[in-house]
Amino acid sequence: MKTVYLHKKHMEDIHIGKLIEKKLKEAGTSRAKLGGRLGLQSSASSTFTNRSDISCQQLLKVSLFLKHDFFSYYYKQLPEEIMQSTFFPAQTKTEQRVKELEKELSDLKKENEYLKIIADLVKKK
Repeated sequence: MKTVYLHKKHMEDIHIGKLIEKKLKEAGTSRAKLGGRLGLQSSASSTFTNRSDISCQQLLKVSLFLKHDFFSYYYKQLPEEIMQSTFFPAQTKTEQRVKELEKELSDLKKENEYLKIIADLVKKK
């Protein structure tokens, strides 16, 4: 297994509060409504979007409330080998078979074109 080292220079600084604030405005809703859904007191909900990070549970609740995947800002920074194993699991047997059949069909179409050319050449003789 290849070791992946985390370096600050490879990671984008994400201010999740600003991103949430932007989506709140787009949705036409308030921090207070969001805070209510999160179980925050009004004073905490008014400063919620000033935070640069929040817990995963809160982020999940915010994502559900605003119908937006806030986690995507983080996992877009994952190295390719992690993305492939985590977000794009191995193809199912059916998907693999479909790809094989598509390739076979493409090959047969090419062969058919060659046979047409040969048939035309034979007719001309």
